[in-house]
Amino acid sequence: MAATSARIGFVGLGHMGGNMAERFLAAGYTVYGEERSREHAQDLIEQGLQWCDTPREVAEAADVLFTSVPDDRVLEEVASEPDGILAGLAAGKTWIDVSTVSPQASRELAARVRAKDAWMLDAPVSGSVPQVQSGTLTIMVGGDEDAYRRVEPILRELGTPTHIGDNGQGLVRSTSASPSRCSPSPRGCCWPRGRALTGNARWTSWRRARSARRCSGRERRSSSIRPNRRGST
Repeated sequence: MAATSARIGFVGLGHMGGNMAERFLAAGYTVYGEERSREHAQDLIEQGLQWCDTPREVAEAADVLFTSVPDDRVLEEVASEPDGILAGLAAGKTWIDVSTVSPQASRELAARVRAKDAWMLDAPVSGSVPQVQSGTLTIMVGGDEDAYRRVEPILRELGTPTHIGDNGQGLVRSTSASPSRCSPSPRGCCWPRGRALTGNARWTSWRRARSARRCSGRERRSSSIRPNRRGST
């Protein structure tokens, strides 16, 4: 089956998932998608996205399904609800999860997918929206190698995929290699990304991050270092 003849599905059309879906549309794929709000996907619908009301409908329509969600809890919801992915996933289909979730949660879900004679790959990405748009993501993939080979041409639309090992191993490697876990600030210290903390909570969080990560030699030795007042990096 030629790569572009595969029907692609997306559950989660946020910044990353939405731009991935847009890239597949531009490459000529038929793309189905679901998001909590149809309004948020309107631009993609105008570009040809086939809207689905539930994750189950996406799983039923697509040959290769992608999920891009924020955490373990949301992944479990979109998988296991009555109108979730598992309810619509048929034998022979492949589910690629590009979310950054825990390896354990991913492995447990992959086992449930195999029980349906389908395949699940964990494929966390290194990069952000500009890399999605230019097709230069680094993608570390865990799961069945034959399933990976079948979808490798599709993943290459997004960047450079590498098969790492069994289910969960893509997430393990991505977590250990990702620089986004700890970023150098203009003052040389470390500050965890994605937090909007203030006051004592911010200072406590910074101290814990500093102690745990040590920044591979980037951290200054001076005891006078403090996060700046904006908490930016």
